[in-house]
Amino acid sequence: MQKIKKILFIFVIIMCSYNTSIASQEDILENQSNSLNIKGFADEANKYTNEVFEGIDANDLINDAITGNIDNKTLINRILNLFGKEIKQTLHIIGSIIVVIVVHSILKSISEGLENKSVTQITYYVQYILIVTIVMSNFSDIINLAKETIQNLVGFLRKFSSYINYSYDDNR
Repeated sequence: MQKIKKILFIFVIIMCSYNTSIASQEDILENQSNSLNIKGFADEANKYTNEVFEGIDANDLINDAITGNIDNKTLINRILNLFGKEIKQTLHIIGSIIVVIVVHSILKSISEGLENKSVTQITYYVQYILIVTIVMSNFSDIINLAKETIQNLVGFLRKFSSYINYSYDDNR
């Protein structure tokens, strides 16, 4: 009976220390999260990634990464969807250029049948104007995207650098 009491006592002590170690681990994570203002960082990240990663909260993602429970499948699906959208846009651009070339070929064969050089020259100019218009509209989209990306990156790095400086100052 004495042995059973000792074993039970040791078991109770182990169980109590196990629960406190889990609680203290959660407390440590919460304390570090509050001291580094991870929530503010996650809110800033959500501001920049909401359009691309709809339905994924950066705060949850950071907490899952810290605890080791990250869902790679959802992230990979979102990234593949992003690539899919870009490929669709590129195919649309290529398709419009091919349509211009086909229309030019048809006009060229008709104008050669008429043996009129001025009509042939006009079709060439129209084709070049259409292709240049398509390329310039896509180029302006790329420029706007680059400007927006740079602005977002600068804002994000400003916010991120404040966390790095804060953690660097704490380690001194």
